[in-house]
Amino acid sequence: MDKWIILIGSILMLTGCRPAVSEENHLRLLFFTDEAMGKEEEIEQFLAEQVKLNKTVDVSIYPLSREKFSVLLAERAGDVYVAEPDLIEGLLTQNGLTPLDELMPVSAYPFVQEHYTTNNKTGKRHLYGLPLQTDHSAFDQLDLAMPEEVTVIVPSFSQNKEEGLRALQAFID
Repeated sequence: MDKWIILIGSILMLTGCRPAVSEENHLRLLFFTDEAMGKEEEIEQFLAEQVKLNKTVDVSIYPLSREKFSVLLAERAGDVYVAEPDLIEGLLTQNGLTPLDELMPVSAYPFVQEHYTTNNKTGKRHLYGLPLQTDHSAFDQLDLAMPEEVTVIVPSFSQNKEEGLRALQAFID
């Protein structure tokens, strides 16, 4: 029994040390919601039309699961993560997320001020989790069954930050 625990623990530690799975020629968006299953192609097509990336857009939709979210984040499997706020809330004060201030500046979107968090390591306040009301975003145009609000993060390990930010802008506009 102890051998299995050591083996599983070793695998988990090694998994956390490996480089990002995201590839430079693919933008990977991971959604965690029970309400939009099977709509991957629709989202990919929307992004291909709206953003005109020189990359393949891969959208994966997973059931809402803290465990699955944690595993895929540890594996560095995506460039953009979209989930209900409760799933992401604990990450927002940690190091390792890309600031998203430029996408929703307080001057244009005063309500985002309450979503700014202080990074525990740097002490700086930024918008690390982009709050999207699904009925006031592209999710409504896509007619996706989504929760009323989702939070979007872009981990700092993403090899496609610029493209990820452009994709997020398409959801906001």
